[in-house]
Amino acid sequence: MQDMIDLAGSSILETGHPRFDAAYRVTAADEGFARAVLTTEVMDRLLARHAQGRPPVRLNGHHLAAAEDGLLQPEEALGGADELIDLLEAVPRRVWDGGAHA
Repeated sequence: MQDMIDLAGSSILETGHPRFDAAYRVTAADEGFARAVLTTEVMDRLLARHAQGRPPVRLNGHHLAAAEDGLLQPEEALGGADELIDLLEAVPRRVWDGGAHA
């Protein structure tokens, strides 16, 4: 079963990264934004999340969302937040500084 990366859109995007494309279904309204966000480092981080059974994420403009089922202990919540911050920091700065696409 594939996880889904929703970049706020309806067009399905293949990245050319075979393991990533096998694990995720990417939808995007703006293909340039999606390709700028999905660098090799970002895809590798998302694959690591997938391998750990972590929930998929949604990137929409300047927002990232992920949901967990059940009650989290404070340490788990902080660890998850740190992981998502690291993921956001792996996205090239130019994407957030004006939406410049690759």
